[in-house]
Amino acid sequence: MTKRLAITLTMVLVLALALVANGFAARNPREIIIGMAQEPDTLNNMLSDMSATSQAVGGLTDDLLERDGNWKLFPQMATQIPTIENGLWKVLPGDKMQVTWQLKKGLRWRDGREITAEDFEFTWKVIMNDDLGVPSREVSEMIEKFEIKDKYTFVLHFKQLYHLANLGLDYNPIPKHIFEPIVKSGAKAFAEADFTKVVFENGPYMVKEWVRGSHLVTVANPRYNGTEKAKVQTVILRFIPNTNTLMANLLAGAVDMLTPVGLTLDQGLALDKMIRDQKRGTDYAVQFTTALTWEHIDFNLDNPWLKDKRVRQALVHAIDRQAMVDALFEGKQFVSYSYLPPKHYGYNPNVKQYEYSTAKATELLAAAGWKKGADGIMENAKGEKMVLTIHTTAGNAVREKVEMIIKDQWKKIGIELKIENVASTVLFGEISPKRAYEHMTMYAWTSPPTTNPYGLWDSSQIPTAENAYAGQNRPGWRNAKSDELSRAILKELDEKKRIALFHEHQALWSEELPSIPLYFRVDVSAAHKNLQNVKPTGNTTPITWNVQNWSWAN
Repeated sequence: MTKRLAITLTMVLVLALALVANGFAARNPREIIIGMAQEPDTLNNMLSDMSATSQAVGGLTDDLLERDGNWKLFPQMATQIPTIENGLWKVLPGDKMQVTWQLKKGLRWRDGREITAEDFEFTWKVIMNDDLGVPSREVSEMIEKFEIKDKYTFVLHFKQLYHLANLGLDYNPIPKHIFEPIVKSGAKAFAEADFTKVVFENGPYMVKEWVRGSHLVTVANPRYNGTEKAKVQTVILRFIPNTNTLMANLLAGAVDMLTPVGLTLDQGLALDKMIRDQKRGTDYAVQFTTALTWEHIDFNLDNPWLKDKRVRQALVHAIDRQAMVDALFEGKQFVSYSYLPPKHYGYNPNVKQYEYSTAKATELLAAAGWKKGADGIMENAKGEKMVLTIHTTAGNAVREKVEMIIKDQWKKIGIELKIENVASTVLFGEISPKRAYEHMTMYAWTSPPTTNPYGLWDSSQIPTAENAYAGQNRPGWRNAKSDELSRAILKELDEKKRIALFHEHQALWSEELPSIPLYFRVDVSAAHKNLQNVKPTGNTTPITWNVQNWSWAN
């Protein structure tokens, strides 16, 4: 353990004891308090790609299907999963498809209105509304017709082959009777709808109170008749941006659990050691879950310096990623060489790995027209100094350490790194989705087991003002071959051929490097030992996927 970490943990323990002394440790058996380092920018998950939003709405909304803790799909609102074998998924002549969905009867929104096929049709239309700025519509834009058969049955008519056509729409449904007048009022009304008052819940919990910067209170939904009723009446999400303070609250008993949106790996390792050494936190258990969460740095490929792939390759060569993960994560996390993790069925193990080499980095920079000036900083023929700016989430201890490591290592090859961190709501609400950064942003995204490159890297998915900043290709990578491969993957129903396409795309991606692959994370969570049925997933399914089953022992 480093001296700095030891000092930090001592401070955490002092704060924890102070909180206990002030009476924060009392526990209510009818409530669960979850500590989170990030606060959702909105509860409208159509307009957010924050993990915090996904976690917050996990117990508030149901979808057609869901994945459990073992990544297995199960019907949630649907009566069954459409397959070719059961006849609900049909491949038609002309490379078209039909997928029929049958809803469970009697499902209701929070206000008691029954959920019908019309709600799903309306949701599809909202996703496809160019004025609303929904970030991703990868699935919805392949649907040429939405056919309602009856109150509980609808058919999605796909205009092309799509190997994941039986997974539903891009987002959970929203109630037509509530949102139709809001959408008619325009994009601003849709974006600013007050989700503490507007009915959107169809899950086991519903919103009671949201105090920005403090907490979100949810309570059991009395009209919920989906999978299972909530066993605990109240679930509170408490927002504490500083991760050290967050852990102090756990040790003090002020929160019952920390989720992957609240607990950094170094803190999880330290807490686990304290528990094993019987020093502190013995009422808690730490879970390390292999995850599909990719920590990376996005370039802005519209920047004239970063357009040159030799510069991007040099920057990766100049980071000793293996030493970094060894120092920070005690072998729990591993270096990434692709945007896909090794557990993904399409992972290519043979992509370029960019070993640490300052000599290779300097050689690539020289080939791109950069050499060290008198002050030791790289400069080009125009006399421009290579000073790069990076943004990430302020207060995230691990990311701040990563930034400092990269800053020190890039300095060795004559590159100066300016660190300008911002609140997570600013990073994910403005800077990253609107590509409002000059050089780089560092963050993570969590992939589903079915991730494909189209929504992430296709040139049609670059967010712009013209498309209301819809799309996930935030580096702005424009590559015709990438587009060809990503679109072929979507249509290829033969898994072996699809895997070959995945491999080819990753090889191209690792040559072009629109982003710096850093590492794949394990999801770290900690919960009171008496809190039962908490099952982290390690993928885009939030830890709250089964929150209605959580309960207190004894």
